[in-house]
Amino acid sequence: SSRELGGDKIVSAGIHAIDTAMYILGTTPEKVIGTLQQSRKNPVNSAYDTSSLTYTFPGGVLMNYSGDQFRNYHFEIDKFSGVTAYADHGYLQTFYGKGRTQMRNADWRYKGGEDLELYTWGAAHNVDLFHRCITEGNWKNRTVPSSVNANLACLLGAYAGRAGTEMTWTDLLKNDEKIEIDMSGLVS
Repeated sequence: SSRELGGDKIVSAGIHAIDTAMYILGTTPEKVIGTLQQSRKNPVNSAYDTSSLTYTFPGGVLMNYSGDQFRNYHFEIDKFSGVTAYADHGYLQTFYGKGRTQMRNADWRYKGGEDLELYTWGAAHNVDLFHRCITEGNWKNRTVPSSVNANLACLLGAYAGRAGTEMTWTDLLKNDEKIEIDMSGLVS
């Protein structure tokens, strides 16, 4: 993937893990530290494909995120912990195409199941909902603020990881870097 068109791998694919963590925690991260790198031999574009990041949320809650391009692997939401809670998203997974889900924590367990139509149903549902909103003139979309924040949180990880340094949410919002897109090879 291209950094200019889709962001580093954390932005284009890791966003699902980061978005889920923010949904569970109900807030944006305060800061992140970690590393991004290009692990491919002879990369043909600018995106970094491997990430290892630690996000800090309010109240000292930590979340570790790691992912790589090769296995389309994202140890999603990985592990985040606070004073009274611990969660390992490795136990809350959906495998697209296989439709398997498993959830568990210390007090309960859902062994999950298999729904071979999960991806197809989800895609059809989303297209239908989008169509109805357009045709009915419903421009309200309650997912926009959380989607914007998830993108920003992924960019926070990408910038900090590329620099190999800690970066705060405030630092990100002050960042005025413009990434130019070379569209010379596109056909109109």
